[in-house]
Amino acid sequence: MNIVNLISKKQRGKALTETEINWFVHSVNNKSLADYQVSAFLMAVWFQGMNSKELFCLTKAMVKSGESLHFNHHSKLSVDKHSTGGIGDKVSIALIPILTALDYSVAKLSGRGLGYTGGTIDKLEAVGVKTDFTPTEAQNLLDQNDCFIIGQSEGIAPVDKVLYALRDTTATVDSLPLIASSVMSKKLAINNDYIFIDLKYGKGAFCKTKTMAKELAQYMYSIAKQFKRKLYIKLSDMNQVLGKTIGNALEVLEVVHFLKRNWTEVGADFIQLMEQIVTEILIETKRAPNKRAAVALYHATLEGEKPWQRFLKFIELQGSSRERFLDLKELFNPQYKAPVLASQSGTLSYTSPVDLAMVSISLGAGRMVKTDLIDPMAGIKLVKQANEVVKAGDTVLELYSSKPITPAHIEAAQHTIIIKQ
Repeated sequence: MNIVNLISKKQRGKALTETEINWFVHSVNNKSLADYQVSAFLMAVWFQGMNSKELFCLTKAMVKSGESLHFNHHSKLSVDKHSTGGIGDKVSIALIPILTALDYSVAKLSGRGLGYTGGTIDKLEAVGVKTDFTPTEAQNLLDQNDCFIIGQSEGIAPVDKVLYALRDTTATVDSLPLIASSVMSKKLAINNDYIFIDLKYGKGAFCKTKTMAKELAQYMYSIAKQFKRKLYIKLSDMNQVLGKTIGNALEVLEVVHFLKRNWTEVGADFIQLMEQIVTEILIETKRAPNKRAAVALYHATLEGEKPWQRFLKFIELQGSSRERFLDLKELFNPQYKAPVLASQSGTLSYTSPVDLAMVSISLGAGRMVKTDLIDPMAGIKLVKQANEVVKAGDTVLELYSSKPITPAHIEAAQHTIIIKQ
């Protein structure tokens, strides 16, 4: 088979056969194709798309390119929740103790942050939680506490890593078939009863519009249906930072406040999204007959001590110390802090969540290339969230870092603030 013929065929808008797709994925996996050839193929897909059969074949071949993980969930309903990436998105960390308190089993593989989106693994490691476990060790965590969050296994869908790296450098990241196959190949490689995807759209997401997000959801549903797997997708708005924090240890601190019900320290939008996700999981898995019952069960669980105790056990089993989470000064103790003040009175908004994320990265909270080191204490607290009324001189943002915060950092943060009188 010839890669030039495959590129030409797809370039002309013709559907590829399963044999051709399998050959392509196998060739990528054994490194027999040049990067420029794979890139040309990806660009052809970007222009011409894929039909549902091609998409199924591509996803299946990507799953088969690596290992599949099978965990014993001890007869409990198992749920895998995945977010397509957002700014200030700490939902996965808060969700695990609530779901286990509701008697679900949660086996979750997560990734690191790159660019302006934060990674769950970075956030956990910032507070001493270990995430590098073998499948056997992960099963042991599941046996003891019905949950784990570990780093993405190198053996799962290895072809996806190659394709993603090339998509990132060839302007083909936003191809919906390629996004769908990338996300689903990793989710399908693990045995879970239900897959829940929080699909973000807006200024801080790769799906800039709700229409694009709906189209991507249809691709994912098509894949799940052909694999006979249960999938539920929630569309959520990422036109603003989620919650009151951007960073690593700082976002975990907001999760702690949430689980301990210190509501003044938690973003109202984050509180609302958590309720929506959990109640939808309860309804979809038939653990609640309707929304009213689901909401009641969620609040009864959250208002008890079980989620907090499950969280402490989770972080302890994965190598951190309970004491660190009981003393919040030990959990989050940045060396440098600087306020950013409102220049006038009025109603607050921000230019975009990406602009805020880039300031956070400049403070050390993220990475632009994989080799960048992260400062676990760096980040931004949104003392005032969008649509709040502020007075001149109010602290709108607080910047944190382990290195001195410069006037340039403060100026960049001020440029993200819009106040309308």
